[in-house]
This record gives sequence, C-alpha cells and structure tokens, in this order.
Amino acid sequence: MLNKEEVVVNTVQRRGRKRKSLVDLSVELLTDKQQPMHVDELVELLLERYGRVTDRDSLSSALAKKAKQGKLVRRVSPATFELLK
Repeated sequence: MLNKEEVVVNTVQRRGRKRKSLVDLSVELLTDKQQPMHVDELVELLLERYGRVTDRDSLSSALAKKAKQGKLVRRVSPATFELLK
C-alpha cells in the first residue's frame, strides 16, 4: 500500500507532463514529411508514431479550423493539409 508521500510524488510528476494536442502532433508529422498529407494518412501516423487514436472527422475539423484562421496549416484539397510557408 502506498503512503501519502508516495502518492503526492506520483501525482506531481504526472501533472508536470502535458500531452501535445492532435493538431500539434499533426504539424510535427507535416514538418517531417514536407508535403501535403490527407487526414487518413495523418490518423494512421498518429497511431503508429504516438499511439494516439483519433476520429478522422475530429482531426479534419481541428485542422480546418486552424487553416481558416490562417494558423499553422492550409487546406490544399478536401481533407488534405500542408504547413503554411
């Protein structure tokens, strides 16, 4: 059984780590590839490289929102995005 000190230490260590958003991870993938990528390909790579499972529509919506704001990515064709230059 864990005593209070061990529980507090474990809790503090977990709070210090923040998960990157799916958009941030997608930008990393786009940076690595240096070419436009379809959302389906991004979803596959997110699972392979980062173990992150995501819904295709959710990711597409999040990236489309950033593209519309003119931040990070732009849409080059339906469900296909590239980094802003």
